[in-house]
Amino acid sequence: MIEYSGNKNILKKRIAFTLVEILTTIAIVGVVSVLVIPIILVNVNERAWEAQKRALLARMSQAIAQVDYLADYNITDKENTEMIKTSASGTFITNILSKIYKIGKVCDKDNMSNCGITNEIITMNKTPIPYPKTFSELNPELLDGMDAKYNIDIDAASFLTLNGEGITVFYNPFCGSNTYSFGNSYMQNKMCVNMIVDLNGHKGPNIVGKDITFMTIFYKMEPVVVLPKATAENIEKKGTSYPIDGQTDAASLCKKQVENLRIPNLEEMGSMYINKALINLDDGEYWTGTVISSGEDGFAWAISTPEGAAYRESRGKEMMIRCIKE
Repeated sequence: MIEYSGNKNILKKRIAFTLVEILTTIAIVGVVSVLVIPIILVNVNERAWEAQKRALLARMSQAIAQVDYLADYNITDKENTEMIKTSASGTFITNILSKIYKIGKVCDKDNMSNCGITNEIITMNKTPIPYPKTFSELNPELLDGMDAKYNIDIDAASFLTLNGEGITVFYNPFCGSNTYSFGNSYMQNKMCVNMIVDLNGHKGPNIVGKDITFMTIFYKMEPVVVLPKATAENIEKKGTSYPIDGQTDAASLCKKQVENLRIPNLEEMGSMYINKALINLDDGEYWTGTVISSGEDGFAWAISTPEGAAYRESRGKEMMIRCIKE
């Protein structure tokens, strides 16, 4: 822009932005902001969720060993069985978890929305499903392998922490100890507590693997707590099985995909089976990383997802593998 100042014979040059240039710059900044800011916010949220998951696992692992978390229930009559079905999970929250968490509110399965629980969640393959509220809704096959005497479709209960986490509890007071036969040892009989955790309550996106995760406690003696962060698919191709022999080590297959992936151990794979619907786990047989004896002729524990069985199998057999994140 050039303008006259004072003496008309003297030209004074002044550099400035025109209105069109300013508006164009603002428009570009706006477009970039629309594209970049959501990505930044997603990354920030995911880092925060990962930190929450690590804290949850550490807190539960340290605390559960210090409390007597299994009640001695008598199921000799039908009335008592109904009481266990409807109130065992809520009683566990009130009597046990209140010693571990700062609980703001406890809700039965018909009032979970009051505890920050959404009616619908998104699974890992982006499929909406109703929020599970009983053992059979968590995984319809769970009851099939449970000891007949304790085959009760127990209702879940939820609680809201003071941090705004909505946690749903599936409590099995009849779980067994850490003993396995070389035949079928059903993992659902070893599961004492399973939790679905919504890290930010009613807020979105309510997607498994992001703000929704799950955590499982196994064994009535010397409990083991796991929070497996499963991948969305079996490695490479959904439904493909892999030989585990002298040339191919199951533990290395996950690491070959991404550096921070690994094969789940027995309890982690058991937790993934129990929460099968949440991670879209295919029917079939899956290797765990819990090896009994190494080598081509060795044995490892495997899990059959239709049955929930943990069983010894030759490492030369072909099975599917689902990885988890470190």
